[in-house]
Amino acid sequence: MTPMVSSLEQLGCDSFFRSQQPPASGQTPGRVISQQRGQYTVSIGEHSTQAVLAGRLRHQITEREELPAVGDFVDVETHSDGELATIHRVYKRKTLLTRRVAGEAGKPQAIAANVDVFFVMGALDGDFNLRRIERYLTIVRQSQAEGVVLLNKSDLMDSTSEQVALVEAITSGAPVHAVSARAGIAIEAVSERLTPGQTIAFIGSSGVGKSTLVNRLLGEERQAVQEVRKRDARGRHTTTSRELFLAPHGGCIIDTPGMREIQLLEAELGLEKTFPEISQAAERCHYRDCSHSNEAGCQVRMALETGLITGPRYQSYLKLRQETEEFRAYEQLRQTRQANPGRPPPGSSRRPRRRKR
Repeated sequence: MTPMVSSLEQLGCDSFFRSQQPPASGQTPGRVISQQRGQYTVSIGEHSTQAVLAGRLRHQITEREELPAVGDFVDVETHSDGELATIHRVYKRKTLLTRRVAGEAGKPQAIAANVDVFFVMGALDGDFNLRRIERYLTIVRQSQAEGVVLLNKSDLMDSTSEQVALVEAITSGAPVHAVSARAGIAIEAVSERLTPGQTIAFIGSSGVGKSTLVNRLLGEERQAVQEVRKRDARGRHTTTSRELFLAPHGGCIIDTPGMREIQLLEAELGLEKTFPEISQAAERCHYRDCSHSNEAGCQVRMALETGLITGPRYQSYLKLRQETEEFRAYEQLRQTRQANPGRPPPGSSRRPRRRKR
């Protein structure tokens, strides 16, 4: 059942979106609340409608991340003859969280658009992983949204102070809260951010409790949940698609499927904000293109040797930086091929085939 709303303002349509070009005659603004295989559910105020892309818009879209994502504001045209509504425009976005498509090098995938606060969820059981939290915070900060870390299942622990301290040491100022979605412990850290016009979203691995927390915030069982496997505390991907819900007292909630593999695209800003001690040291390196591995005058390596940067943080940074550099190289190659179709990329050579004797 799709959420009913009384106004687009409750769905987050603020001055940023209202100041953009008004809809054409016969069209109305709405917000994408779900998407399944090329078909979208769009809320247009008092009700929602099923919609597909207009042919002209489909032709104009050249990149995968330009397709409407859950959270996008769009202009739609409804039809009285029972046909699906058509989406004619995607509004400029405030924020956009993307990742690299698993198994497809370089291809971006939009996760959620126009989110104000992303809650990065981990669990205080077998899923507790500092490096994964760093990765999630990096893509959240790259999206330009605020990041908050939730450590769920605090009801299973006698004390959470040690785990909270470990996470606070790597979040570079992002708030960290130990909560229990099932028992309702400390969830005011989330509910106080859920105000009219605001959009929050949850990301994390399967089994960390995202859907359980969404159900508690909505006051009803809207999302299916399952127990995690006891042998490794991993979930079973109960949530299979992204969906936006309107909370009873205002504000929007986006739930996302569990993502154990989340590779980076361009993430310079995210890396700078998540690893400030490394970014600051890198500014003093002798070479501007320092790889921070074995160059003379590398201030990052010096800070590592003196203990100002920890080994795990250094290794995590190098791994994430390599991913964003791989994406950048892929983009350069793709743009070169588009500009010079039929020609080999720079640095490559084509050898003539040998004739068969």
